[in-house]
Amino acid sequence: MFTWLLVAVALSDPPNAYNSAPAQQLESKLQGLSPAEANSLIEKLQHAQRELTAGKSETFELLAGSPASYPAAQVAPRRAFLDMSFDRPWSVEREPAAGLWQPYELRYFPPGPHSLMWKVNVIVGQTGELIRVEMLYTAPPPF
Repeated sequence: MFTWLLVAVALSDPPNAYNSAPAQQLESKLQGLSPAEANSLIEKLQHAQRELTAGKSETFELLAGSPASYPAAQVAPRRAFLDMSFDRPWSVEREPAAGLWQPYELRYFPPGPHSLMWKVNVIVGQTGELIRVEMLYTAPPPF
């Protein structure tokens, strides 16, 4: 199941430093939701990945992108979604509900030098189904 620890490594370290230096562990930040609700959300995303990989039909909207000059802009949304590791977010935030839909924002900082940030906005319907997953690969704040 999902753990609430994230192995964080400075983004400016050279690639071989990941194996030689002890990793610092940071707790994921939760805003407005419990660990159980965050686990449930992440399981929904992972379940959708498994279903799509198995060739099953999924009906949620899927968008992914990045600034036009980034190499990630050349990756199709479905490929970006399937390649994403959702199990260790840096933060999970429950945003104010919009009618019957519940929006969430997850942030991920992939390991490796010069990695940017994945900002994943998820909308869940009133019966718990995924409505929309929007993924943006971009520079972290304050940029």
